[in-house]
Amino acid sequence: MKATHSIRLDKFGSVHDKGRQVSSFRELVEEELKYQDFSSIQKDNSEDYEVLKVASSRIVQLVDTMKFDSSTLVHDDIGASNIMWNRGNPILIDWTDSIAGPSLRDFAVLTFKSETNIIQCFEKEYGYIDREKLYLHQLMRFHRLVHFSRFEGVDPVEYKVLMSKLKKLLKREKPFG
Repeated sequence: MKATHSIRLDKFGSVHDKGRQVSSFRELVEEELKYQDFSSIQKDNSEDYEVLKVASSRIVQLVDTMKFDSSTLVHDDIGASNIMWNRGNPILIDWTDSIAGPSLRDFAVLTFKSETNIIQCFEKEYGYIDREKLYLHQLMRFHRLVHFSRFEGVDPVEYKVLMSKLKKLLKREKPFG
């Protein structure tokens, strides 16, 4: 993963579609939030809608206080099913969801549901990980996956689990992991 994150890119957003690239991280977040519209659930489930509004507001608030100057190659879907092993060395596969963005986005994928302290494992390889920025990326991850499970994956059980975790994360104000 460290070798991947050393690849610097000029834009933010899709690495596969230049038409979906933007010049700043702020613009990337705005595009993602615009796509992840939850207004249709306002009538069905006003409590979830309010939680998602709070998450969206917190994301925008945090983005406005942080600086993300550069982007790197980000896998954006790291997990056991996307890692092959070659003589004890991990190889990332399935780059379909890859983007140009902050490397912390990959850490958010690996830590966003973890109740155990695994951030220190990454810090051994990478050095200090900004927990406030990781918190932002975890919020963004939950926001994306709640949208996916509700509108694309149509998995009501996963949706409820993700909403529960998102509520918990919003109360914590620090990242999981």
